[in-house]
Amino acid sequence: MTIAVDFDGTIVEHEYPKIGKTKLFAFETLKELQKQNHKLILWTYRTGIYLDDAVNFCKSNGIEFFAVNANFPDENISESGKSRKIYADVYIDDRNIGGFLGWSKIWEILNKDSSNNIEIVSRLNELKSKNIFAKFRKFFKNHQIKTFLFVFTAIFFFSCQTKTKNKTEISLPKNTIVSEFQKIIDSSGVNGSILIFDFENNEFFSNDFKLAKTGHLPASTFKIPNSIIALETNVVVDDSTLFLWDGKQRRLSIWDKDMIFKEAFQISCVPCYQEIARKIGVKRMSEYLSKFDYGNMFVDSSNIDLFWLEGKSTINSFQQIEFLRKFYFSELSISVRTENIMKKIMLKDSTQNYILRGKTGWSVRQGNNNGWFVGYIEKQNKVYFFATNVEPESNFDMEKFAVVRIDLTLKAFKTLKIIN
Repeated sequence: MTIAVDFDGTIVEHEYPKIGKTKLFAFETLKELQKQNHKLILWTYRTGIYLDDAVNFCKSNGIEFFAVNANFPDENISESGKSRKIYADVYIDDRNIGGFLGWSKIWEILNKDSSNNIEIVSRLNELKSKNIFAKFRKFFKNHQIKTFLFVFTAIFFFSCQTKTKNKTEISLPKNTIVSEFQKIIDSSGVNGSILIFDFENNEFFSNDFKLAKTGHLPASTFKIPNSIIALETNVVVDDSTLFLWDGKQRRLSIWDKDMIFKEAFQISCVPCYQEIARKIGVKRMSEYLSKFDYGNMFVDSSNIDLFWLEGKSTINSFQQIEFLRKFYFSELSISVRTENIMKKIMLKDSTQNYILRGKTGWSVRQGNNNGWFVGYIEKQNKVYFFATNVEPESNFDMEKFAVVRIDLTLKAFKTLKIIN
């Protein structure tokens, strides 16, 4: 079978003309397809040096295509009578109706009658997480099987595994104290914790794990799940949805204007998100937060537009990271379209060495200020999730509180040599 494969948005995240992050299971799936003797054609809008970049990137990841933007090697489509369209039995492209399905789903569709299908899908899922329980959670979540059945099956699986030669070892994340994190915090005039999770090595780094387990109001970090729910329920159409200013002057003058959804997220427009929460409503909000397993939120009709800013709702740093991990690995059961919009509006910084996405938050409870910075940073096909939570000391200059959370996190990245 001849299969034409797009590049940007399909093999890698759409960062054209840069090479985006590799899509989960992309090269693993393409290699398996080649093993089945399918002809793979790279079919992309890229030309010239940008096309060369894509071809070389794929080659460095073990994939050499039968042809590139052509039906066969060395074909000259500029010749008279030649169509620009590539002939293929199957076209894989993120611009398909319904969006990009994901590589594991593509494999299942192309191999629905194959006896090797279960084995290959299982192998792809194993690559997704070093924690075997994560594989079970993903499988049972997709098949809507109840928690007690998941637990029973997992116990049965592991009890059976002990009788085989190839035993499966469950490795809990390693917790490593980094004293330098505490020095960074102390020198900044605040108290709190920095928590960073190295997914590949299954290791947490922090100055204080006890503090990292302490819950706080999510404040504007809640704009991440709030935005996801808004997009999934069509309360917000896309990142260009317009919010009209009602003419009332707010605490921050930057909120006193018309703005699009992307800007509302990035400048933490509280009145915009209060409007969003009211439109979502208590029932849908509660259902999604339960599905996401997001912290400990207390939502009712009296606080639907305030529960993340005041009251009893809490989330700790570990819970923030677990939510972000689920988002990153597409475990929230939301659309690819929503994921892509969220990645776009969450972008904080993008360099040749790393991509940083996240959200800050600031709450005041009984006169005490509390600040968050949560998100994830990608570097060379590795991902690190983080949650920084701090409170100012009595003599702290509050004009610096808005930036200190981000500065502390970046210094922690440098300490772990994640960035320079």
